[in-house]
Amino acid sequence: MTDQDFEFVADVLARTRRDRALVQSLLADPDSRDHLLDHPDLFAAILCTEGLAPFSANLFFYVLVRRAFLRFDLTDPLLADYCSSLLITFITYHSEPEEREPTHFAYLIDHLRALSEASRREVFFLHHQLGNYSLFLTGMFPGYVRYQARHHFGPGFRYYEDLGAMSFQIAARHEIAASADLADLLEELAINFRSARRALNHMAEGYLRLGDELERLVVRVGAGQASS
Repeated sequence: MTDQDFEFVADVLARTRRDRALVQSLLADPDSRDHLLDHPDLFAAILCTEGLAPFSANLFFYVLVRRAFLRFDLTDPLLADYCSSLLITFITYHSEPEEREPTHFAYLIDHLRALSEASRREVFFLHHQLGNYSLFLTGMFPGYVRYQARHHFGPGFRYYEDLGAMSFQIAARHEIAASADLADLLEELAINFRSARRALNHMAEGYLRLGDELERLVVRVGAGQASS
């Protein structure tokens, strides 16, 4: 969390100067912080914010992902933290100045092909990325997945869920995951991939109201890919 995040949370949750000091001290403790960040008033304040946001992207996505995950009984804060960071990584990558073609299914196929020639170290990173991308695509762009499956130029949710879960599981059992303290988290993602995907769908279409906009986007993208 940034200093700006601390100020924003205190502004939302504190009613008096004494409360503010208490909130800021609780935010400094990781266990207490998790409890405060689950507060419904904070979630509401973030969603109602217009214009330039007085908080970081990390806080924004964590609070929304965490809220959605709790709705789907995914209670581990580390899981919400991982997935909110995942969203920021992919969204930042796809918003860089240079244009990027929407690779989607072809992107995954390229990674699967690369596995046949990968070193043991590369195998971990490829499976880790396959899991991450499968979750990002199906979580944030469910309309695209439905469209490509309906028009037969790409697989549906079941394929991505199986691929993502398998990829996270293989990555979790790699020694790099153990040394990076990621093994348990990746195993949890493997087991709960479908629930995590559905929770992200709820966040994207329910909290962010991206459903209609995404449907229009994926129809344009899908039509272009189907004709190529």
